[in-house]
Amino acid sequence: MLVPYGGWSVVNAGAVMWHGVTDDTLARGFALLGETEAAARHRAAALATYNRIGATWWRDRLAAALAAEPQPTGERVVHLHEQPGGLWLVGREGATFVLPRMRGLLHLHRLLTEPDRDIPATTLVGGEVVEQPGLELLDD
Repeated sequence: MLVPYGGWSVVNAGAVMWHGVTDDTLARGFALLGETEAAARHRAAALATYNRIGATWWRDRLAAALAAEPQPTGERVVHLHEQPGGLWLVGREGATFVLPRMRGLLHLHRLLTEPDRDIPATTLVGGEVVEQPGLELLDD
């Protein structure tokens, strides 16, 4: 949706602060989607604009992000780690997010740490199976 606005400046509604150019944001978005050619094209456009207008802080920020980008190895690293303070680091390398503790993250972590083992849902939620005599079993 932002592609038609490539090359434009981003200014907040009150025109109080400048937030760079849309090509910078587009480059990061395309990189997250794995579209390396489009990401490189927008990154080059953003750098050229920052150089042309003398936005050295923005240029250096983008250049530092480029240098810090993980190089493709063919192997994908995915994070799902509990952090101090009840937070979780979630996402793939270069696109991680910090999320609050959620029950589903605990379940997912347990399932991924034991990939070849069946774990009953009752175990995940800390429940127990109560069997009552005289009831017909509908589903194993």
